[in-house]
Amino acid sequence: MAQPGEARRNNAKLEQGAESSEIIERDIKSTAIVKYTSILTPAKFCQLEYNTNLNNPPPNWLRCQGAKFGVKGPCPWPIRNNAANEFSSFSIANTFSDCIGQVDVISNAENIKKLLKLPYSDSHVSMIVHRIDKTLLLDDFDIHRHLLRTAETEWKWLRRFFVQQGIVIDRPDHSRGSLQNKSMFSKFLYHSLADVSDEDSSSSDARLPTVETRNVPDQCSAMPKSPRSHPSHFSCSQEVPHKENKKTEFARNVLWTFEDIYMLLGTDMPIFGNRTHPAVSLKLREMGQPINVLTGIDYWLDNLMCNVPELAMCYHVDGIVQYYELMKTEEIPYLEGSKFSPKVLKDIAQNIRTFLQLNAAKEGHTYWLFKGSNDEIVKLYDLTTLCKPDMENNEQNPFSVPVAILLYRVARNMVQADDGAQHSKDICKLLCNCIKLLQGHTRHYEIIASANYMLSDLLIPDEKCGKTGDCEEEACGGIIVDMEEMSDFAADSSVEVQALCLPNRPTFVESEPVQTQGALETLEVRCLSALKFIAQGLLCVENSFGKPSDKLHSNIPIPLPYESLKSGSYVGSMSCFCFDNNATNNGDLQASSASHEHLAIQSKSGKETKVPQSNSWQYQLKVLLLNKACVASYTFAVSSNAQHRYGQVLKHTKLVLMCYAATKNLCAAIAEKSPEFLSLVMSLCGDVHIIMAHQDASAFAAIKEDYQLLSEAEGIISDIAAKDIHHNTFQWAYNLESSQERNIVISIDCYKAALSSLTNQSPEVKLIVSKLGNANNELGVYYMNQAMTKINDKGSELNLSALEEIWKKSQSYLVKGRDNFEEIHDNLNVCLLNANLGKLMRLCSQSLAEFQTEHREFTVQERHYYRKAASHYQAALLSLEKREVHSVIWDSVLWDLSSCYFNMATQLQDYAPLSTQSREDVEKDVTDYMMKALKYCDLETGTARLPIRQYRAATIYHRLASLYHNAFRNQKLDQRRKHQRTLAELHYSKALHLFQLLEQPCELLRIQLERVAICEFHTETSQVGIKSLQTALNHILQSEPWVASIEERLSVPTLNSVSSKQEEGVMSMDDKQFEQEAGKLLDIMQHQLKSILLALVKAAAVAKKGHGQNSDALQLYKKMYQVSLSTREESATVVSHSCYILSQLTQLYQQRNQSKT
Repeated sequence: MAQPGEARRNNAKLEQGAESSEIIERDIKSTAIVKYTSILTPAKFCQLEYNTNLNNPPPNWLRCQGAKFGVKGPCPWPIRNNAANEFSSFSIANTFSDCIGQVDVISNAENIKKLLKLPYSDSHVSMIVHRIDKTLLLDDFDIHRHLLRTAETEWKWLRRFFVQQGIVIDRPDHSRGSLQNKSMFSKFLYHSLADVSDEDSSSSDARLPTVETRNVPDQCSAMPKSPRSHPSHFSCSQEVPHKENKKTEFARNVLWTFEDIYMLLGTDMPIFGNRTHPAVSLKLREMGQPINVLTGIDYWLDNLMCNVPELAMCYHVDGIVQYYELMKTEEIPYLEGSKFSPKVLKDIAQNIRTFLQLNAAKEGHTYWLFKGSNDEIVKLYDLTTLCKPDMENNEQNPFSVPVAILLYRVARNMVQADDGAQHSKDICKLLCNCIKLLQGHTRHYEIIASANYMLSDLLIPDEKCGKTGDCEEEACGGIIVDMEEMSDFAADSSVEVQALCLPNRPTFVESEPVQTQGALETLEVRCLSALKFIAQGLLCVENSFGKPSDKLHSNIPIPLPYESLKSGSYVGSMSCFCFDNNATNNGDLQASSASHEHLAIQSKSGKETKVPQSNSWQYQLKVLLLNKACVASYTFAVSSNAQHRYGQVLKHTKLVLMCYAATKNLCAAIAEKSPEFLSLVMSLCGDVHIIMAHQDASAFAAIKEDYQLLSEAEGIISDIAAKDIHHNTFQWAYNLESSQERNIVISIDCYKAALSSLTNQSPEVKLIVSKLGNANNELGVYYMNQAMTKINDKGSELNLSALEEIWKKSQSYLVKGRDNFEEIHDNLNVCLLNANLGKLMRLCSQSLAEFQTEHREFTVQERHYYRKAASHYQAALLSLEKREVHSVIWDSVLWDLSSCYFNMATQLQDYAPLSTQSREDVEKDVTDYMMKALKYCDLETGTARLPIRQYRAATIYHRLASLYHNAFRNQKLDQRRKHQRTLAELHYSKALHLFQLLEQPCELLRIQLERVAICEFHTETSQVGIKSLQTALNHILQSEPWVASIEERLSVPTLNSVSSKQEEGVMSMDDKQFEQEAGKLLDIMQHQLKSILLALVKAAAVAKKGHGQNSDALQLYKKMYQVSLSTREESATVVSHSCYILSQLTQLYQQRNQSKT
């Protein structure tokens, strides 16, 4: 046992010590740890002399010396007559709120002794029971004091219940003999106090009877840890640090473990000791009166609860001391005349605990445990349920507020614990019950608002802001925020007294588990619930103005209003008082007088607006709640964005920005503490506007419906936030816009605002710059599409100046977007932006062509735009560096670059600017551009777009061949003409090869006809006409398979093949167009065939006359000419007839060649 400590400074009476020892009984296990003591323990014991008269008071009676050791006055322990201290369990629970949920029972030690003596006593028992988490609070309830001796207006609701039940109560024993015994025991204790100044105490020590004692171990058995146990709270240390802020009504508070029952008790039993007997309890007994069972149980339990190993019994005769008897605590149950079984007491304790835990299961309810005199049944009444129908409107349960405050403190402690996040469900249940109990109590707005804030913080923690994945994981924990009234428990229950003695066999039935509603399984439900709690908290703050506070501070003067001599307006005086900066972190906000915590400010309109001051709880909680509304609304917006509900996203970003503006106005420090949060909100707002820019009318209608649909909580929060916003700088960001252009512009402004709140070193900068670049690109493409629409709209008049303005806007935003991506070294997007700029330049050039109606020529300005487009495409390729970086984008840009040069060459060839350039220069430029187009037309990479690139290359070769063909016709010099014809034939052959791969018979036939035209022109201008005519005939006869292919296609519809060619990107046409094109080409071919054969007949005839040879050739040409002149049958088509002629001519030509060989 710990010895008395040193004298405290300023004569402080409080000394804490952790006194622990373990008593190993033969039947039960008991351990006690002193959590707190306000007295010096033990008191130095002085054994009284024989024949000492206890009727005479000692000199030190009622002096302060006795109070130091826990010795009381005329009404000593265990009598406590102070009505204010009667419900002591609340005082203990508030002092040691960290133990709630860890212990089974909190009570006065006297109440525990009454319960354990139930089967042995015939007297009545009346106790009030409350449940907080897993802990039961037990308090003695004196019916006479509260119901029979009070005014009729007090406890009316409970008085009616007692009348209805017909309960009979024994009157307390206040007889003369009882009072004399109490007075004698008080004098005995004061007599037993040794004089602390007396240094010679060996004589008194030697007079005690010698009893064998054992050393009490310093360590106690550890309490089994529950999921929320804090080892530091239940340490087994010998000394407990001194805490002057502890307030308790008992001499000591003890954490008592009785078998598997953990109890936090308050006890006033004085403990005495000396050198040989460090700790004993003193009892006074009249000689001749045996010790009965109830007295023995009292003595035994007193020593167990205080870890006192010995009891010193003083026997007297009419107050005259006779002798002392010293006995060990473990011997008390076996004294003659008072034998009882400790195991039975253990069973009683366990059964009572089980009975109360199963039936007193509703937190916040008040239960009455009652056993009448000589009754065999113990009853438990749920007063909250039974008396609620009889309560009048102005009546309230007096226990509601203390229980609610205790629930709040327990929840707050659990939140502040290191493992508080693991017990969110229990915390929410405690706070919800706290709020329910305080409904209608206008003096406790601060606690209600704080509880609502803590609930919202549990549902949406600040550190999980916007992290939907983490919140979804927490959602499966089953947090309960709204519990229906539990109907599975009866309003009253009972148990037989004798059944309490049965080991492990309670006769009462266990009730069903508590049925709860509202398990939060989705993030959306959690956010909605959090917003509801925030709205309730803000309403409490708003309603608290002008209401009386539940706390008044003696150091805070009450301000008086005064009237200004100048303006005559009312100004509230406000005094400063302490403000705990740490309160903003944990929600434990200091209470203050609400009646003078605000200024009454009269606006110009005459309406008074009340503004909370920065040192009031209203101000602190309002800032916290608005800040939490920002977090909850943003998390809701992120969740809605993941579900593609963009109307809700914009609605909640609006709520976020309103609450943020209000918070910044109230407390700029909190708003400026997290600039990243504003950046996240503005970035999300920009994302929504970008998405809305691409929604159609039906989708926008759904978005508008979601945006305008406000829940009650959202409406309350927005209305309260609006009161604290003087100038809303964010209104432009959350306005609902239907215009695509306006939405993109707003998104750009949102991203710029997001960047302005971040530093360059922030990791979010790169992402937001990327979004800004994308938004600039979107707006540039939008203006580009607008220009394209105006050009394609033939019904509207074109205005070049208006188009140029659109081009400039588009180019400006595309360049800004490119600069954004260059800033973050995003080469892929830089490539895409350069490609879009190239597309814009091509569009500008094509637009200029629309304004030329007569004498169309390819202008210098058109060429300028094409060249700028080509430079942008080349810059795009340069940013990618190689195809392996992104093959798809590389191929696309490469194709666009090839198309740019091809279109420029085509426009230059078709609309040659001969007014400003010579034909030779034009042909040279065309050739140069065509070769560049061919250079960037990749024919080696085998991708799905290879056919279209092959078609492009074939077209380039064909156009180059036509260009050289035309130059061949116009050239006068023979040497140059020969070279140009060679180039024309070379490119015709390359074009033929590619068109054959693509199976394009019309294109092949057209090329052959152009080759025939070269031969015909060469025949007319040279001396070797017969050879040129034979070459031309061979070109026509080579066209037979292509004509046959045309006939085959027209005979069987080939829609599937046509569509497949279109999918491949190859130019194709429907059957009707194809037939018309083929008919034209075949008509030309038949005409050329007849002309060539006629010329060959003439040439062969001339050769025969001159040389007498070529008779066979002449006959062949005549036959072939005869076949070409055959008329077409009426049922035959041009294609079929041409195919027939070519087949006949081919046979004749082949027969002649075979005969020659």
